Amino acid sequence: MSDYVDALTGRARAQGRDRYFTYLTSIAEEDAYYGAGTNVGLGVGLGTDAAQRRLVVIEAFEGSPGLAAGLDRGTEMLAIGTSMSDLRAVSAIADGEGLAGVSRALGPDTNGITRLLRVIDANGIRNVTVTKRAFDLFPVSSRYGCRIIDYGGHRVGYVNLRTFISTADAQLRTAFAQFRGAGITEIIIDLRYNGGGAGLDRWAIGGFAGAREKHGGRLLLSKLSAGKIR
Repeated sequence: MSDYVDALTGRARAQGRDRYFTYLTSIAEEDAYYGAGTNVGLGVGLGTDAAQRRLVVIEAFEGSPGLAAGLDRGTEMLAIGTSMSDLRAVSAIADGEGLAGVSRALGPDTNGITRLLRVIDANGIRNVTVTKRAFDLFPVSSRYGCRIIDYGGHRVGYVNLRTFISTADAQLRTAFAQFRGAGITEIIIDLRYNGGGAGLDRWAIGGFAGAREKHGGRLLLSKLSAGKIR
């Protein structure tokens, strides 16, 4: 069935019109995702270059098998396989089969699926084996999701919001409370890699609305389209 979906959307994906937002799922999987952020997979967000021949990690999620294996922002996947004997260069797969072929090479997001990846990062080139499993996606990263940026004495709140799901509510309230306690009245909400969700953007906007009314603050939403494979 996944191959059928890939065939239907292949042209749109090649044109950048369907950035893998069309996918096969179940009601149970959707409920688990929107309720607790539960996913099964590598646990990384992937982006491509303009020529769509390179595959780079743009984000790695806490508690995921990908991050545990050392895959983090900036890591490039050079080759994909199930063993050394069938390791294939990402550029060769993309040239012959497009991004749909790269997605197939990574395998279905099924618990227990294992891939051997040749990667390069600041530590050099190495081979890593990663097994897909369930993990919970936190809408606001514990590593960099909420910060107060100080430049020249001017302080601004920053929130990187990964997705709109129910668990975003508590995390956003905590972030806004931190900003409020620090006297922050200007906030940047970074939505560049946000894949959407259940419409909880009202919390992101509404949560700051009270601060704006009371303190005359400003809110900046930042979203940049980027090629992604989930």
